[in-house]
Amino acid sequence: MKTLFASWAVALLLAAGCSRGPVTHPVSGRVEIRPGEPVHVGMIEFVPRETGPTARGQIGHGGVYRLSTFGDGDGAQAGEYTVIVSQPQLFTYLMREAPQEHIDEEHDGVEVRTGVVPDRFSRPQQSGIQAVVEAGDNTIDFVLIEADE
Repeated sequence: MKTLFASWAVALLLAAGCSRGPVTHPVSGRVEIRPGEPVHVGMIEFVPRETGPTARGQIGHGGVYRLSTFGDGDGAQAGEYTVIVSQPQLFTYLMREAPQEHIDEEHDGVEVRTGVVPDRFSRPQQSGIQAVVEAGDNTIDFVLIEADE
């Protein structure tokens, strides 16, 4: 009887150890401030509109990102997300101290400088960016400020 119980206990432990956990789907893409102007440094986060974990990724050269939730590059769970984009404070400070000629335009009454993501995109309540992650591979590109705004 003890042997049978021990066999079942070992089988249950092995089965639990083989569990994959929550299912994620690869998500990657490109982030641009305006059409043709990639974000070269920053962080992108997919915040679930319901419940669940947030998926994050570094934005690298050319505006390219890849999301991770539980492990490196594993993607995000299927569902609807609010997307936020932020940059390191030192980078934005240095760019904001740049000479006046680096001011490209005003957007909603706020100066927009080359290479700097406007602050509103770093707040879930203000970003206005939504995304849907579906089963399978997802390529989701973003242009934060459309040309016609």
